[in-house]
Amino acid sequence: MKPKPFLNSFVSLSLLVALPSSSLLLSGCANTSDGRTTQAQGAGIGALGGAALGYLVGGQKGAAVGALVGGAAGFAYGSNVAKRKAKYAKTEQWLDQEIALAHQANASAYAYNRTLKGRIAALEQKIQMARAAKNRQMLASLKSEISQISQETQRFDMSQKQSAMDVKDVLKDAGAHSATNFHSFEKEAAAFDEAAAERGRLSGRLASLRDSIDR
Repeated sequence: MKPKPFLNSFVSLSLLVALPSSSLLLSGCANTSDGRTTQAQGAGIGALGGAALGYLVGGQKGAAVGALVGGAAGFAYGSNVAKRKAKYAKTEQWLDQEIALAHQANASAYAYNRTLKGRIAALEQKIQMARAAKNRQMLASLKSEISQISQETQRFDMSQKQSAMDVKDVLKDAGAHSATNFHSFEKEAAAFDEAAAERGRLSGRLASLRDSIDR
């Protein structure tokens, strides 16, 4: 991977997404300066993270898609649940939005998990080949790659933390439980937990792979 072209495309694409997103936020649903700032930060961080993940998966085209998705997700979860709920007269309307946001977070999580599975499978094959060839240099390089992927996964987990907090807040909301569409939200919440658990198992596989190189 060439670092300089990546850096240039990464910054350019992320700014292209983050700046328009911030403009939309200033005229959007948040009515306080704190709300607008939080949403803008969410969009910017989401765009940067999405661009990084997208580039790893699909080069510059992937970075553009990743930045768009990441920016959207960052904006969606840049406001807290209480502020979003205050916008709606009916609990069902608010829950419809929360279901859509949780679904978006789940789509991102499952996509990341699928990519991570593929990368782990590829690493396992490469490690077997390197061992068969007794190629210590290649094994050292693979160990470094595993550490990098582990760090990327940790960053993705961090990006999902706000989503996790929002899901919990909705589940704890007494009014939400009486809504006709609450069961749909529960399904999204369960899917969110399942994706996080799967990512934890995949992280464990990465750690085992890294440790196996030293044995």
